[in-house]
Amino acid sequence: MSDTAATTYLVTGATRGLGLALVSAIAAKDPSAVIYAGGRHPSGTPRLVELEAKYTGRVVPNSTGKVHETTAQNYEDHFAVNVLGPIVLFQAFRAILKASPHPRFIAISSGAGSIGLVGNISIDNAPYVMSKAALNWIICKIHFENDWLIRQSIIKDTTGKFKEVFDSLIIRQPDEVANILVDTVSESTREKYGGQFHSVDAGRHDW
Repeated sequence: MSDTAATTYLVTGATRGLGLALVSAIAAKDPSAVIYAGGRHPSGTPRLVELEAKYTGRVVPNSTGKVHETTAQNYEDHFAVNVLGPIVLFQAFRAILKASPHPRFIAISSGAGSIGLVGNISIDNAPYVMSKAALNWIICKIHFENDWLIRQSIIKDTTGKFKEVFDSLIIRQPDEVANILVDTVSESTREKYGGQFHSVDAGRHDW
Protein backbone atom coordinates (compact mmCIF):
# COMPACT_ATOMS: atom_id res chain seq x y z
CA MET A 1 0.00 0.00 0.00
CA SER A 2 1.23 3.48 -0.79
CA ASP A 3 1.50 6.48 1.48
CA THR A 4 -0.72 8.63 -0.77
CA ALA A 5 -4.47 9.19 -0.43
CA ALA A 6 -5.19 6.22 -2.69
CA THR A 7 -4.69 2.69 -1.37
CA THR A 8 -2.73 0.35 -3.63
CA TYR A 9 -3.46 -3.40 -3.64
CA LEU A 10 -1.53 -6.29 -5.15
CA VAL A 11 -3.83 -9.29 -5.65
CA THR A 12 -2.18 -12.51 -6.82
CA GLY A 13 -4.13 -15.38 -8.39
CA ALA A 14 -6.49 -12.76 -9.82
CA THR A 15 -7.56 -14.65 -12.94
CA ARG A 16 -10.19 -16.84 -11.25
CA GLY A 17 -12.03 -17.71 -8.07
CA LEU A 18 -11.40 -15.71 -4.93
CA GLY A 19 -8.55 -13.65 -6.40
CA LEU A 20 -10.75 -12.42 -9.25
CA ALA A 21 -13.63 -11.77 -6.85
CA LEU A 22 -11.30 -9.73 -4.60
CA VAL A 23 -10.30 -7.48 -7.50
CA SER A 24 -13.97 -6.86 -8.28
CA ALA A 25 -14.93 -6.23 -4.64
CA ILE A 26 -12.04 -3.84 -3.94
CA ALA A 27 -12.71 -1.85 -7.12
CA ALA A 28 -16.40 -1.53 -6.23
CA LYS A 29 -15.89 -0.67 -2.55
CA ASP A 30 -12.96 1.74 -2.80
CA PRO A 31 -13.28 4.33 -5.62
CA SER A 32 -9.72 5.56 -5.07
CA ALA A 33 -8.01 2.15 -4.95
CA VAL A 34 -5.39 1.13 -7.50
CA ILE A 35 -5.29 -2.65 -7.96
CA TYR A 36 -2.49 -4.66 -9.52
CA ALA A 37 -4.12 -7.95 -10.53
CA GLY A 38 -1.54 -10.72 -10.94
CA GLY A 39 -2.05 -14.06 -12.68
CA ARG A 40 -0.56 -16.47 -15.21
CA HIS A 41 -2.69 -15.35 -18.18
CA PRO A 42 -4.53 -12.14 -17.23
CA SER A 43 -5.29 -11.10 -20.80
CA GLY A 44 -7.09 -14.42 -21.33
CA THR A 45 -9.56 -13.84 -18.50
CA PRO A 46 -12.69 -12.13 -19.90
CA ARG A 47 -14.00 -10.90 -16.54
CA LEU A 48 -10.64 -9.40 -15.58
CA VAL A 49 -10.44 -7.69 -18.96
CA GLU A 50 -13.94 -6.30 -18.34
CA LEU A 51 -12.87 -4.97 -14.93
CA GLU A 52 -9.82 -3.33 -16.49
CA ALA A 53 -12.09 -1.58 -19.01
CA LYS A 54 -14.67 -0.58 -16.38
CA TYR A 55 -12.10 0.78 -13.92
CA THR A 56 -9.61 2.28 -16.37
CA GLY A 57 -6.29 3.05 -14.72
CA ARG A 58 -7.36 1.43 -11.44
CA VAL A 59 -7.27 -2.27 -12.31
CA VAL A 60 -3.94 -3.26 -13.84
CA PRO A 61 -3.54 -6.94 -14.92
CA ASN A 62 -0.03 -8.42 -14.60
CA SER A 63 1.43 -11.80 -15.54
CA THR A 64 2.81 -13.67 -12.76
CA GLY A 65 -2.47 -37.62 -2.12
CA LYS A 66 -1.48 -39.09 0.75
CA VAL A 67 2.06 -38.70 2.10
CA HIS A 68 3.34 -42.09 0.94
CA GLU A 69 1.59 -41.90 -2.46
CA THR A 70 2.74 -38.45 -3.57
CA THR A 71 5.75 -37.71 -5.77
CA ALA A 72 8.53 -35.37 -4.74
CA GLN A 73 7.73 -33.20 -7.77
CA ASN A 74 4.17 -32.74 -6.54
CA TYR A 75 5.49 -31.50 -3.19
CA GLU A 76 7.89 -29.15 -4.95
CA ASP A 77 5.10 -27.72 -7.13
CA HIS A 78 2.83 -26.98 -4.16
CA PHE A 79 5.62 -25.48 -2.07
CA ALA A 80 6.75 -23.29 -4.97
CA VAL A 81 3.29 -21.67 -5.14
CA ASN A 82 2.12 -21.65 -1.51
CA VAL A 83 5.43 -21.17 0.32
CA LEU A 84 8.12 -19.67 -1.91
CA GLY A 85 5.62 -17.44 -3.73
CA PRO A 86 4.56 -15.48 -0.62
CA ILE A 87 8.18 -15.29 0.59
CA VAL A 88 9.33 -13.77 -2.72
CA LEU A 89 6.37 -11.36 -2.70
CA PHE A 90 7.11 -10.18 0.83
CA GLN A 91 10.80 -9.74 0.08
CA ALA A 92 10.00 -7.74 -3.05
CA PHE A 93 7.39 -5.48 -1.44
CA ARG A 94 8.72 -5.13 2.12
CA ALA A 95 10.23 -1.68 1.55
CA ILE A 96 7.02 -0.43 -0.08
CA LEU A 97 4.91 -1.84 2.74
CA LYS A 98 7.16 -0.25 5.35
CA ALA A 99 6.75 3.14 3.69
CA SER A 100 2.95 2.88 3.93
CA PRO A 101 1.02 4.35 6.89
CA HIS A 102 -1.22 1.26 6.98
CA PRO A 103 0.80 -1.73 5.68
CA ARG A 104 -1.00 -5.07 5.41
CA PHE A 105 0.30 -8.42 4.17
CA ILE A 106 -2.63 -10.86 3.90
CA ALA A 107 -2.33 -14.57 3.06
CA ILE A 108 -5.26 -16.75 1.97
CA SER A 109 -4.68 -20.04 3.75
CA SER A 110 -6.73 -23.14 4.56
CA GLY A 111 -8.12 -24.81 7.65
CA ALA A 112 -6.47 -27.94 6.28
CA GLY A 113 -3.13 -26.32 7.10
CA SER A 114 -3.96 -25.91 10.79
CA ILE A 115 -2.11 -28.42 12.97
CA GLY A 116 -4.74 -27.80 15.63
CA LEU A 117 -7.48 -28.96 13.24
CA VAL A 118 -5.62 -31.90 11.70
CA GLY A 119 -7.83 -34.45 13.44
CA ASN A 120 -11.03 -32.71 12.37
CA ILE A 121 -10.43 -32.20 8.65
CA SER A 122 -9.54 -35.27 6.59
CA ILE A 123 -8.04 -34.35 3.21
CA ASP A 124 -5.80 -36.77 1.32
CA ASN A 125 -3.66 -34.14 -0.37
CA ALA A 126 -0.49 -34.04 1.67
CA PRO A 127 1.45 -31.55 -0.52
CA TYR A 128 -1.33 -28.95 -0.36
CA VAL A 129 -1.93 -29.35 3.37
CA MET A 130 1.78 -29.25 4.24
CA SER A 131 2.38 -26.21 2.05
CA LYS A 132 -0.47 -24.31 3.73
CA ALA A 133 0.89 -25.24 7.18
CA ALA A 134 4.28 -23.91 6.07
CA LEU A 135 2.61 -20.74 4.76
CA ASN A 136 0.94 -20.21 8.14
CA TRP A 137 4.29 -20.51 9.93
CA ILE A 138 5.94 -18.07 7.53
CA ILE A 139 3.19 -15.47 7.89
CA CYS A 140 3.25 -15.81 11.68
CA LYS A 141 7.05 -15.42 11.66
CA ILE A 142 6.78 -12.32 9.46
CA HIS A 143 4.40 -10.83 12.03
CA PHE A 144 6.87 -11.19 14.90
CA GLU A 145 9.87 -10.04 12.86
CA ASN A 146 8.14 -6.87 11.63
CA ASP A 147 6.39 -5.04 14.46
CA TRP A 148 5.20 -2.28 12.09
CA LEU A 149 3.18 -4.64 9.90
CA ILE A 150 -0.40 -5.90 10.06
CA ARG A 151 -0.08 -9.57 9.17
CA GLN A 152 -3.06 -11.88 8.90
CA SER A 153 -3.82 -15.33 7.55
CA ILE A 154 -7.38 -16.00 6.39
CA ILE A 155 -8.99 -19.35 5.60
CA LYS A 156 -11.06 -19.99 2.50
CA ASP A 157 -10.97 -23.31 0.64
CA THR A 158 -14.09 -24.74 -0.98
CA THR A 159 -13.08 -25.77 -4.48
CA GLY A 160 -11.49 -28.60 -6.42
CA LYS A 161 -10.58 -31.75 -4.49
CA PHE A 162 -11.78 -30.20 -1.23
CA LYS A 163 -15.37 -29.48 -2.26
CA GLU A 164 -16.60 -32.84 -0.95
CA VAL A 165 -15.07 -32.18 2.46
CA PHE A 166 -16.47 -28.68 2.68
CA ASP A 167 -19.96 -29.53 1.37
CA SER A 168 -20.89 -30.35 4.97
CA LEU A 169 -19.75 -26.89 6.11
CA ILE A 170 -20.97 -23.39 5.36
CA ILE A 171 -20.07 -22.77 1.71
CA ARG A 172 -19.86 -19.24 0.39
CA GLN A 173 -19.37 -18.09 -3.17
CA PRO A 174 -16.13 -16.26 -4.08
CA ASP A 175 -17.91 -12.90 -4.48
CA GLU A 176 -19.42 -13.17 -0.98
CA VAL A 177 -16.11 -14.19 0.57
CA ALA A 178 -14.30 -11.39 -1.25
CA ASN A 179 -16.65 -8.80 0.25
CA ILE A 180 -16.08 -10.23 3.75
CA LEU A 181 -12.31 -10.19 3.22
CA VAL A 182 -12.22 -6.61 1.96
CA ASP A 183 -14.23 -5.43 4.97
CA THR A 184 -12.06 -7.45 7.38
CA VAL A 185 -8.82 -6.15 5.90
CA SER A 186 -10.10 -2.57 5.88
CA GLU A 187 -10.81 -2.65 9.62
CA SER A 188 -7.77 -4.71 10.60
CA THR A 189 -5.18 -3.46 13.07
CA ARG A 190 -2.10 -5.17 14.45
CA GLU A 191 -3.75 -5.37 17.88
CA LYS A 192 -7.03 -6.80 16.56
CA TYR A 193 -5.88 -9.32 13.94
CA GLY A 194 -2.08 -9.29 13.82
CA GLY A 195 -0.35 -12.66 14.16
CA GLN A 196 -3.65 -14.55 14.06
CA PHE A 197 -5.29 -17.20 11.86
CA HIS A 198 -8.90 -16.32 10.98
CA SER A 199 -11.74 -17.95 9.06
CA VAL A 200 -14.42 -16.01 7.21
CA ASP A 201 -16.98 -18.27 8.93
CA ALA A 202 -15.60 -19.46 12.26
CA GLY A 203 -13.52 -16.67 13.74
CA ARG A 204 -10.03 -17.38 15.04
CA HIS A 205 -8.36 -20.77 14.53
CA ASP A 206 -5.40 -22.49 16.12
CA TRP A 207 -2.26 -22.43 14.00
